[in-house]
Amino acid sequence: MLIAHALDLVFYTNTVVQWFMLTFIIVRDSISVLENLQKLGYEVPEFILRYLKVADEELKDRADRMIDDIEARRTARKRK
Repeated sequence: MLIAHALDLVFYTNTVVQWFMLTFIIVRDSISVLENLQKLGYEVPEFILRYLKVADEELKDRADRMIDDIEARRTARKRK
């Protein structure tokens, strides 16, 4: 989270990156835990894994858009 805070300061995004990173970590770790439980033989409802994987893909897409937006703002500031 320290890196996310530093990115917020550098790119003037006010805690957006921090919240995004926190959400990303929670989703990725949840997927990992549930997949490991399945490997151990526990029954995990498939819809939960599907939902988390969809959320993971959405987070990746939003991250790409957010990075593009930050780069565009940075470029616009340099031109001024």
